[in-house]
Amino acid sequence: MRETFKDKLARQIALEDESRALGASRYRARRPLPWRHEPSSTDEEGDLPPGRQLLRLAIQPTAEAIRSFCDVVNHGGGSRIPEAALILSSVGAEEAAYLTGRVILSAAAEGKKLTATAIAVADAIIEHQQMENLRRARADVFKGVLRVQAHGVRSLKMKRKIQAVMADCGFDQPFPLAMRIRTGVKAIELFCDATDLFAIESQGQRTKYVRPTEAVHKWLEQQHARCELLEPISLPMIVRPRRWSSPFKGGYITKRPGNRLVKQANAAYHDQLRDQMMPAVYDAVNAVQETAWKINGPVLAIMREIWDGGGELGDLPARNPQPIPPRPADYAENEEAANRWKREASDIHDLNAKNVSKKLALSQRLWVATKFADEEAIYFPHSLDFRGRVYPLATGGPHPQGDDVAKALLTFADGQPITDDGARWLAIHLAGLFG
Repeated sequence: MRETFKDKLARQIALEDESRALGASRYRARRPLPWRHEPSSTDEEGDLPPGRQLLRLAIQPTAEAIRSFCDVVNHGGGSRIPEAALILSSVGAEEAAYLTGRVILSAAAEGKKLTATAIAVADAIIEHQQMENLRRARADVFKGVLRVQAHGVRSLKMKRKIQAVMADCGFDQPFPLAMRIRTGVKAIELFCDATDLFAIESQGQRTKYVRPTEAVHKWLEQQHARCELLEPISLPMIVRPRRWSSPFKGGYITKRPGNRLVKQANAAYHDQLRDQMMPAVYDAVNAVQETAWKINGPVLAIMREIWDGGGELGDLPARNPQPIPPRPADYAENEEAANRWKREASDIHDLNAKNVSKKLALSQRLWVATKFADEEAIYFPHSLDFRGRVYPLATGGPHPQGDDVAKALLTFADGQPITDDGARWLAIHLAGLFG
């Protein structure tokens, strides 16, 4: 029995409901909140929208508390830990407050003990001061360190490289561990007293943790629940997308938070667009998103077989991590051999870490392709960036502007035979890729 348009439309609405559920699951999986699930996340709580908002609320009162504490100590006032003012006053009060709050958020999410959290707070402030000194004295070296941090995998190897750079430039000032612990604890106490957002709690006789208060617990849960609805995983459509007829009407069938023709955070910009007549723009985007595609079955089958079998071909990442080479037999006696092995093992470790994101992306592309493999046609709703460039909204799986894997999994639903001129250009393209 042939599927009617009404049946297909109902399936499309169900797919859009599923995409919102998938987005909520992905958002929850990124949340390292111990009061919700076991802590296991690559994203810090301070990087998520509720965490960022919480930090904004906490910075000013914490900064005032830090500034007041340092002023008292610096003017000869009494304090059980006057050395804490030395590290806290080495950066601006706002910077110290932000770094303290960010570390506390992440540490509470990971379930770190108070001592480990205190060390992390002090180290964050010290490293910030070192980076500021480096920026002022050696701007070229500072930019190089930023590039390494931006593109490298966070590892002990990277940390040691940066420490070596600081030492070469004379900014690697060591502080005793006890001093860092006392400074961190004082910063945490000032943060807790100034904001009432977190509290130091004892578990057992000696073990202490930094825990969110009940009010913060409920507030974060409410904010995260709202964010779950704002992060759907956009999937291809099985019916033609709604034609754009205004800056806010088009694309997916059901209403979606933040559904706009142009991706732009400036609200005034969208208010201006609301009153503009743009028939040519709408026609162009509608023409692109009404192009019918389908999953390339033979290519999907080959990729699936390679991926499931753990093989490698072309740009497909290796499914299994590369093994670390065994230690040389003379590791303890031969320093040169030991150092060579450490370099090789570190490089392989970094390569495996970088490969994780590639494997996750491929796995998602194959999942989406398999889900839509039996559809006669699929469509990609499109939007614009602020420059007027056209992009698909569904980019989690195969899509027309993706990488080679994403494009190879697609073919036109209504294909046409290529002409002699088209065959010539195909041959030129193949010759360019050969080898």
